[in-house]
Amino acid sequence: MPSTTQILKCTREHLGLDKGLSTFEVTKAAVSSADGTIGFASAAGGAENAGLDGCKENCEEVPMYSLQTYVNTFVKSKMAPINVLSIDVEKFDFDVLFGAGDVLDRTEYIEFEYHASRNWINYHIMDAVRLLNGKGFTCYWSGRGLLWRLTECDQEVYNHWHGWSNMACAHRSQKVLARYFEV
Repeated sequence: MPSTTQILKCTREHLGLDKGLSTFEVTKAAVSSADGTIGFASAAGGAENAGLDGCKENCEEVPMYSLQTYVNTFVKSKMAPINVLSIDVEKFDFDVLFGAGDVLDRTEYIEFEYHASRNWINYHIMDAVRLLNGKGFTCYWSGRGLLWRLTECDQEVYNHWHGWSNMACAHRSQKVLARYFEV
């Protein structure tokens, strides 16, 4: 959200997260599966459900990056692991995963949302699970303090069910994290 960018920049400066080796990067941009520009809804900072698909009037043109391009352009350390990749882009989460490229190869843990609309209508939860399994992740439904394993637990219902849920995926190289997930 363009208005949220200014709030985050002020907070970053106030907390001193704009200095030193480990900085908190704030960029006014959209992340999707491809590079370009896109109209982004102008709404109050922190507003939910206003985003790429809600821009019909009062929009601001912002740069749009694939996750791979964003990391290559804005992340200072090109080799350090990405400990947590949290994706919450209002129903376009799968687009971000499609544009992740080799960013996933250095990511340890991913959270994203599965929805019943937008681009998710054309895909099923197991499409994302299979994509991430191929990159070395084990994925789970996350909710109410519990995890339900999806990787290698395919059920016919997953090919038809569409609903909102949170997903958590841990890279199998993260043995300590995996122990918490596989209790």
